[in-house]
Amino acid sequence: MASDAAQWARTIDEYGELERRYVEAKAWLNRREDLRKKIESRYAGEAADESFSAAGNIWQLIVGPRANRRTIVAMPKLFKLLGAKEFLSICEIPLKKLDSLAIDTDGIVKTERSGNRTITAVPREAPAETKSRSRKKPSTEEQAESNVV
Repeated sequence: MASDAAQWARTIDEYGELERRYVEAKAWLNRREDLRKKIESRYAGEAADESFSAAGNIWQLIVGPRANRRTIVAMPKLFKLLGAKEFLSICEIPLKKLDSLAIDTDGIVKTERSGNRTITAVPREAPAETKSRSRKKPSTEEQAESNVV
């Protein structure tokens, strides 16, 4: 049975490897999102409930109908229906919106370190394949310097 330390080391190593892969993938995920927005913008003026087909040389894309989005359009009516106590118990104001107002938020907003911690994966040593490529034979001058006592 593996020790707790060995299991913990495997957990750390797996996280590090997944983080390395995530960093590599992030660039193409960002590019995918940019292309998705570009493709979607092509159909911005089209009927929201329609689907469309877009063909490339290799891939064909099905651009589906717009998703439903719900918004509250009668806030005063909702306030009156729920009453002040219930309304205030469920009301959430985005802090970015509050920050954009020219008001003093002391005593209104509390900041505390209760969010997620950052985790940064740092390789302890280069992977074997990188090491073997990075090793070079020392030049004659470097060999001579290392032999000097």
